[in-house]
Amino acid sequence: MVVVASISATASRAQGLGAYVYSTGVDAAKWITITNTTNLLNESGDAAASSLKNIGFTFPFGGSTYTQYSVTVDGILRIGSDVADENVAPYYPLGDEFGGVEDNNPKITGFGGDGYAIDGVHHVYAQTFGNLALVVEFSIGTFTSQNDNSNSLKWQVQLFADGTVRIVYASTTPSPLNPENDYFQVGMCISGSDGWIVDADHVATHFNSDGSNDVRTTWPGANRYYTFLPICTGTLPYSENFDSYSGTGISTGSGYPSTYPNHLAPTCWHYPALSATSGTYPAVYITSYSYFRNGASGNGIRFQTNSRHPRAVVVLAKDFGLPNSRLAFSFDLKVNNASHMMEYGVMSNPADTSTFIPLGYSDYVGWKTITDTLSKYADRIPAVGTLYLAFRESKQTAGEANYSGGLDNVSVRRWCDSTTQNVTACESYTWAENSTTYTETGIYRKVYTNAHGGCDSTVRLNLTINNPVHTALTTSACGSYTWSSGNGTTYTTSGNRTYSHADANSCTQVDTLHLTINNPVHTATSVTRCDTYTHTWPDAASNTYTVSGHYRHSHADANSCTQVDTLHLTINYSHTFDTTAVSACTDFHWWGETKTSSGTYTHTLATTTTQGCDSVHRLALTVGG
Repeated sequence: MVVVASISATASRAQGLGAYVYSTGVDAAKWITITNTTNLLNESGDAAASSLKNIGFTFPFGGSTYTQYSVTVDGILRIGSDVADENVAPYYPLGDEFGGVEDNNPKITGFGGDGYAIDGVHHVYAQTFGNLALVVEFSIGTFTSQNDNSNSLKWQVQLFADGTVRIVYASTTPSPLNPENDYFQVGMCISGSDGWIVDADHVATHFNSDGSNDVRTTWPGANRYYTFLPICTGTLPYSENFDSYSGTGISTGSGYPSTYPNHLAPTCWHYPALSATSGTYPAVYITSYSYFRNGASGNGIRFQTNSRHPRAVVVLAKDFGLPNSRLAFSFDLKVNNASHMMEYGVMSNPADTSTFIPLGYSDYVGWKTITDTLSKYADRIPAVGTLYLAFRESKQTAGEANYSGGLDNVSVRRWCDSTTQNVTACESYTWAENSTTYTETGIYRKVYTNAHGGCDSTVRLNLTINNPVHTALTTSACGSYTWSSGNGTTYTTSGNRTYSHADANSCTQVDTLHLTINNPVHTATSVTRCDTYTHTWPDAASNTYTVSGHYRHSHADANSCTQVDTLHLTINYSHTFDTTAVSACTDFHWWGETKTSSGTYTHTLATTTTQGCDSVHRLALTVGG
């Protein structure tokens, strides 16, 4: 019979505050904008405090877990209980003077001084993001600088689901602080013998007896932050707890450390900081752990398998209510012998080998990096819940000695639901996700907070807005106009016309024609004259005619249109009679006149012709003949 031994990752969170890791810096991005504006303080004055409030998730702190908190105007955030007395040692919440360090524990303070609240001016706001973070924002006055909001002390206490505590100060600096009366303490504690205090030089000290009476008289500074990160300690021991088979689970000794003082140990999961702009977690968060394998020949975690039973080695996915299909991972696997092949997979119950789901294998001798994603196995793995990375030697046979492998550098990535919508629209687009109308090309996002148990679901809109070019043509024409750049229609009257059509982007382009039709006034004149006629046209041009006829004259009118004027002309001619020859001795009487000299004479009779023209009589006279 072949026997299998399995191992358990028994690392645990820090028991007490001594194992926390402290860091500080200046970073405006650490400040998280919150939208909740409900004041937690029940009253104003020197003893304002809140009732007990829910954190929104289970918060691990100093080896215990908590779900509630309360706050005071003296800058104290008490975890787990109501503040017992708001006036207890406000100047020394972390010191033994007045016994303040022993009151209202466990507690966190970013001010820890004699605070004062004015109703409508000072406040404490709070907001929970998913089930992963609580942000408590203080804006209070000191007892000596309580007059207005400009002197308010503003900071945030941020609690994260992985146990991280961060104190962040606003970008504004209160001024002035009274060095004689405005003194305070910054830090946290669970008792007088276990706590942290941060001095004016931003140096954090862990105290283990009687607290600390170190007080500050200067403000930490704009955008300063203090972070306390819990680390994990524990062992990966020999284990026979997962099944009934015997055998060693993890080797210890030279090259195989049994204690892993590393905050990235198996059961510690940490998340990136909340986004300062949106107050949400990014789409991807990561956990990883390393086992210090001392080069290529080391073993990291050295585990053993037998009887082809799978062995659960480390936690791959914690049960945060998030879909396991949204998980990718990688790890370094060591196979020691070419005659063996190591299968890897997942187990939902480390004590039940039947829950092993094989995912792949490696027969590469030495270290090899394996990368995989559980989305490929969504139909086989549990949808949610804790999963263990497990191994078995697939070529072992009954009676064969235990086979060992090595594991190191496990890295797990889990991302939230993130979808992208690519949309092209004309002029504007109303996005159903947020009912917002956009008129410009861009990338827009809608975040559904806590869509999957603390994981934000993000929908991204890649929007392209095409704006059709609407043209407007103003023109005038004489008589008629054909809109060749538009719809090709010929118009004979003035007016505004539109033409709608699809442009190159299939958007509706509307072209407009503002048209004025000018119609020239054509004149016609009828004239009758005798012998000859000179006609002056409307543009002042003139012509002389001696023959009847219809005459036309073209010229530009005031609108530059061609005006055609017509002359209907009738020419009637005068009548001249034949010459009468007469000889007279001394004189001759003709048409009432006496002619005494020889010569040729004419006499005109006006309008005596039937056409109304003159008739002319001619006389050739010889006198003395």
